[in-house]
Formats: sequence, C-alpha cells, structure tokens
Amino acid sequence: MPNNDRAQRRLNAKRAAKQNRHQLEALRREQARRERRRFIIVTGIVVLVGFIIVGSVTIPSYVRSLNSPSHKSLASYGTSAAAATCDAATLTNPEPGPPEAKTSADADRYHLTTTPSTWKYKNNPPASGPHDPNPMPSGPHYYAPTAASEPSFVEQLVHNLEHGYVVLWYDDTIAQDKAKLQAIDDMGTNLQANGHDLFIAAPWPKDRPVMDGGKHVAITAWHYRQLCNDISGAVLDTFVNTHSPLCAPEPPADPDTGLAATAEKVTATCGSPTPTPSPSTSSTTSSTATSTATPTGTGTASTTPSATKSPTPTSSAS
Repeated sequence: MPNNDRAQRRLNAKRAAKQNRHQLEALRREQARRERRRFIIVTGIVVLVGFIIVGSVTIPSYVRSLNSPSHKSLASYGTSAAAATCDAATLTNPEPGPPEAKTSADADRYHLTTTPSTWKYKNNPPASGPHDPNPMPSGPHYYAPTAASEPSFVEQLVHNLEHGYVVLWYDDTIAQDKAKLQAIDDMGTNLQANGHDLFIAAPWPKDRPVMDGGKHVAITAWHYRQLCNDISGAVLDTFVNTHSPLCAPEPPADPDTGLAATAEKVTATCGSPTPTPSPSTSSTTSSTATSTATPTGTGTASTTPSATKSPTPTSSAS
C-alpha cells in the first residue's frame, strides 16, 4: 500500500506539472495575442494620424492647385467675347515721329532721348511709335494702377511691343473693380504658365487722352490693336494666338530652336510683309484721339534696346 501511495502521488505530481505547463503556455499565448493586438492598434493609430497630418497639408494644396489660374481655361476669366463688345482687331497706321526721323519707318520706331521720354501718340493706346530706349523688363505680367504714375510708362511698353509683346491696357473704369483687376492678373498668370511669356497688363494713365472710341480695354501687338468695353479672356486668347511675337520688328528667339527665326519661319508664321499704311492716311483712332503727334523731346532712330528700367511691378491685383 505504501508503494501504491507513492506511485499515485508521483502520478498526481506529473499530472499537476503537466497541467501547470499547459496553463503557463496558455497564459503565454494569451499574452502574445494581447501584445500583437496592442501593436496593431498602436500602429493603426500612428498610421491614421500620419494620414490625417499629410492629408491636412496635401489635400488643401491639391485643391488650390486645381483652382490655380494656370489650370483654368483663359476664356473662363472676365466676360464672354460677345459681352465685352469689342471692335475687330485692326492694323494701325504708323505713328508720326519727330522731324529728324528720315522715313516713316524710322519715325515709327524712334528712340526718344529726353528725360522723361514722353510722346503724344496719335492712337490711344498706341500699337507702335516713338518710344523710350528702355523696354519694361521681362517677367512681370501685371502692373497695378499705381504704376501709371511713371512718366515714361507708356513709352517703355511701346518698346516692348517692338520686341513681340502683347500689352493689355485697362483704364480707370476697370481699375475701380477689384474683381476685374484680379481677373487680369490671373489671365497673365495663365498665359505665362502656358508658354506666352511676352505679355503685360498695364493701366492706361489718367493723364493721357481717353482710349479711342471711349473703350475701357485695349489689347495691342506691334501695329495691331483691339478695343473692348470689358475684360474678356476669350478675346485675349484669340488675340494672343493670332499675333505671333515673331511678327514684331525685333522678335524674340524662335521658341522651337532658341535661335533667331529664319526668314522662312517668319514668312510661314506671319505671311508676306504687310504693306505699311501711310501716316497720311486715316488712322484707326476715333475722334477722341489726338489728331497730331507733337514731340515733347528728340531722339534717335536706333533700334538697339538698352538696359531696362521700370516702376516696381505688383505681382497680384490690389
């Protein structure tokens, strides 16, 4: 009997030890499961917080990019072409120059040398004519109304036309409307983002004659001008894509090659040279324009541009 008791106790001890091992293993498995669950929860929270932080930065930025002027259609700015009540784009007559200009071509591209270099143009705004030796710098696409106080502002921008720019002029009626100023600024941003770097929007100075025809907006390229009553991205789009910079007297480099455009390229782009209207013929100006061009200074017929000078540009409408 004693032997049987000892054997039974040993058996019970083994069974208890085995049961304890099973319980310990079960506890370890449960602990491991809990650890995995806690790791998954913590990791999920960290990832979720990360997504929230990244999303709070990138989503608004993405939404803003969709609303950026560079991603919109140019025609979406301003009013429709019909509502802008524009005249047709027309070829303007050369501007008369000072007596020392030997030919009408010299007069139309005359470099003034007085300070300030001001001129009374026959067309208002002009699409050619005597101008300041210094064009406005490349880069800024919008000038706020305050820029019009610069005395040679118009004459500098006429020089830009000679280099292939399109200049959009707006008068004080437009300048009183902040929404329209913002639309003009946005149109310039859109054009630059889409490869039309040679564009400037500028205020028509109040001390100059009113715009021809009593209009409030003028879009000009060298010898071409379109007058409108209101801002229209659709009209500007058509004008910019119709009048190539290569057709200007001193065009920029060919965008396809980076070199001076060949005669064949210019002919293919601009057609045969348009006969220059005589200054003595009827101009495209209205009766509100000044009937004669009276010089306020003298200059030279040089066609070499000098270093630029300008009023400080404003990068956004105000």
